[in-house]
Amino acid sequence: MDIIPVGCSWDELEQLIMSNSEIVNYMKNNKLGILDEYTTNGRQKRTGATGNHMHIGPDQLALVDFNKLLEKYEIS
Repeated sequence: MDIIPVGCSWDELEQLIMSNSEIVNYMKNNKLGILDEYTTNGRQKRTGATGNHMHIGPDQLALVDFNKLLEKYEIS
């Protein structure tokens, strides 16, 4: 699933997701991740994405990026 923020920034959307333990636990329990195709340091160029978005899915790169977010937000 690809999502873009409406009424908030990318940072706010990221924080909203990562601060919600139900969402985080659901993603962890179902082996879902967040692929960063929305920041300048994201993978947009490498994945061929045509626009900024947050990709949520079981993809290996999404799981890698989600683990980075878990570390960033100090979630175990």
